[in-house]
Amino acid sequence: MKAVIEKCQECGKREELHWIPEVNEALVKYQLCFKCNFWREKVLIKDEPRVARIDGRHYQVGQEHAPGYGGFRGFGGTGFTIVFDDGRKVKTTNLWHQGTIPKHFKERLPDNAHFEYGEKKGGSIYDRQKDSNTGTQ
Repeated sequence: MKAVIEKCQECGKREELHWIPEVNEALVKYQLCFKCNFWREKVLIKDEPRVARIDGRHYQVGQEHAPGYGGFRGFGGTGFTIVFDDGRKVKTTNLWHQGTIPKHFKERLPDNAHFEYGEKKGGSIYDRQKDSNTGTQ
């Protein structure tokens, strides 16, 4: 019989502990399901300058020239410009999406940025989608 968390302290879900030992230990320590523990970890890094929350979605800006990644880049290397609420403007071709923030974490993980749209060179994926609909590049 597998060990279980009978009731996640965040969402109430029952969780079987079948993860690697380090994850199982965290789930037991915090009495959380895997998904809620993932978002608990995002709360811990919420003020890091590379973390962006836009329209209820969580992103992290990766290093532009990170060694050892073998060329892997978030969103396949698509360019994004992010404007943070504190006035910083970050251009990146290495943006990683962690998912839509669950309702019960939104208060702890409020939006802190928005995408800047309209650039033609190195614009966001959304610009390219708009352009493909009109037939322009």
